[in-house]
Amino acid sequence: MKKKIFLYVCLFLVYSCKEYTARPVDKNTEIELDTTEFSQQADVPGEIETIPIFSNCTNYNNNLSAIAADISFIQMDFDLPFNDNQIYNIALSENNIFLSELYQVMLYDRNGKFLRKIGSRGPGPKEYVQITALQIDPASKLIYIQDVTKKALVFRFDGTFVKNIPIKAGIIAFIDSSMIALSSRLEDRRMKPAPLIKFINRDGGDIQTHWSKNYPIPRQPRELMSNQNFLWNGNNDYYYLEFGADTIFRIAGDTLIPSRVLTGNLKLSLTENNSGVESGNKLRLYSLLFFAHSGIFESNRFMICRLYDDYEYFITVYDKKEKRFHRTHYENAAEDQFDHRKLMGYFYDDMVSGLDFNPKFQSMGKALGLIPAVEICEKRQEILDFIEKHPNESSKQFKKIVQEITEDDNAVLMIVTFK
Repeated sequence: MKKKIFLYVCLFLVYSCKEYTARPVDKNTEIELDTTEFSQQADVPGEIETIPIFSNCTNYNNNLSAIAADISFIQMDFDLPFNDNQIYNIALSENNIFLSELYQVMLYDRNGKFLRKIGSRGPGPKEYVQITALQIDPASKLIYIQDVTKKALVFRFDGTFVKNIPIKAGIIAFIDSSMIALSSRLEDRRMKPAPLIKFINRDGGDIQTHWSKNYPIPRQPRELMSNQNFLWNGNNDYYYLEFGADTIFRIAGDTLIPSRVLTGNLKLSLTENNSGVESGNKLRLYSLLFFAHSGIFESNRFMICRLYDDYEYFITVYDKKEKRFHRTHYENAAEDQFDHRKLMGYFYDDMVSGLDFNPKFQSMGKALGLIPAVEICEKRQEILDFIEKHPNESSKQFKKIVQEITEDDNAVLMIVTFK
């Protein structure tokens, strides 16, 4: 147990991968979005779009109503209690919800009713030691559980074991019915040549490996444990970003098509991005600790990015239609106890609940987060007052949860569909 606690503390200190909850004091502040259009940089090919995420921005809007089309809540059944802070993967299918901790996977229906555990912990060929990623194939009703022992275990939704797939390195993500992508991590970028991304088939066989043109780079005197490369789904396409280089590729079959580059006057160089030295107000992308796909979310209209500098953590929202962006900001935000950066990496639900929303997971094109039962109980009257002032179908459904929930219950799953 001591070793486990020590590991968690060490990982928590890593700059690039933190999880935060902060408290707003100006929830109702809404400032007009920036209408400035940005010119394309001369050193970027004309067919590649430049997006100035790494730029000064004083256009603040914390409200979900600016970017969300729909918000819903699901009370997770208490038949199997779980620790809200130890859920590291959530995946949705049309009829089911999958939650995984480090050592177990739980299956629920879409009403939050617990159905069964999938697999079990152990050293055997049909068991997992520690879960690093979870993916589902709704069409085939299969779940893939990636384990630290360099394999992915495949189960049917009914819990029946199917097979193992060898996974030498990388984090799994499904691309289509026949192919799996393996995102490269820090240790992969140390290799020479360094893999950018690898595609394998559903049996673990090699399809294609793409190599980085940017890594490896010379080792720095002081290094930052950088994020793995980001992979996400946006408007039915898969996108992949190489951390530090900040080039976004669209995945087409087993090929990568450069489509966008993140730019801006506060952008760090590749070497600076991997350095642990202070960078002032220059910006880095980051994802939350243990949450591999929490760095970038994308919808038909918006791209949502987590950013930080030496002073604050926040989220920037880029409006692809209007070519403008805004960010989250709270005047008297809480500070992280280790590095004292202001914690502003979350939104305010001004549509249904009046609660804060920190998007940690994404599945089926939706952003997901867990709201602890204790938090709802502590704010019960505040939430009910908000619902009374903002009546709609979603708030009416959530009202029943708020009225009946107890502090001992499991968390509530919050599902946000972006515009």
